[in-house]
Amino acid sequence: ALTKLLSDNSSDLISPEAGAIMHNKFYIFDDQILITGSSNLSHTDMSGFNTNSIVVINSSEAASIYKREFEQMYRGNFHNLKSRTAESSVNLSGTKLKIFFSPQDKALQNAVIPLADKAQKYIYIPTFLITDTKTTEALIRAKNRGVDVKIIIDALNASAKYSKHSLLRKSGILVKTENYAGKMHSKSMIVDDKYTVIGSMNFSYSGENKNDENMVIIENREIAGFYKKFFLYQWNRIDNKWLKYNARSEGKDSIGSCTDGIDNNYDGLTDMEDSACKTIRDQW
Repeated sequence: ALTKLLSDNSSDLISPEAGAIMHNKFYIFDDQILITGSSNLSHTDMSGFNTNSIVVINSSEAASIYKREFEQMYRGNFHNLKSRTAESSVNLSGTKLKIFFSPQDKALQNAVIPLADKAQKYIYIPTFLITDTKTTEALIRAKNRGVDVKIIIDALNASAKYSKHSLLRKSGILVKTENYAGKMHSKSMIVDDKYTVIGSMNFSYSGENKNDENMVIIENREIAGFYKKFFLYQWNRIDNKWLKYNARSEGKDSIGSCTDGIDNNYDGLTDMEDSACKTIRDQW
């Protein structure tokens, strides 16, 4: 509908690499205000149904960096056709920002893994999924040297073919599958009361090497404390049984999933149409 209303639009359908995903979720206003994070412009993401992380940055410098990335894609250069953005660091009244774009900047290799490797106290991760092997290895290294590593992943993605949550659990890392209706859609990391990772990028091979993505690493203790508090709130809401078992995204495992009007496991069946919810009805 928007493409019909607005003559100024561009899509990666025109790209020779259209098999990859334009997965960004960022917005620039008046060359000054930047909004970025994991939330799509969708009812489920914007209504509070799904769990997301969003940051609003009042900085012409940050907005300019993102604008250059936007303009590359607007000209039709998506995915690996883009050139690397030269500037990546912003100092905003003492808050340090490091900005990364996929697939050029290799954010997992150059930012997330080094951050995990230098963590001393804790790494907390609320995320849609973890499938990247090298990121998984870095988290295991952190655990082995005594860092407190806790992860919450989306219930549906616990059944994904390449999910690393079983390996992480076997390595002694505490991993919970969320068990509420809606998605754990964040792609975040909080480290040592100092660093917060926010963006569109999943901890995955495609996020690192194929898709158009963005990531901001924020060095600010107040922001890290805010996200840490919210992570622990989410963690404590989830029963410890889901440290061992994987909650189903629709059915009795996930609270509210059989009455929300949403097809939480994408099987084409909603609420009581789904066999997992029918079992509950039969018990009633």
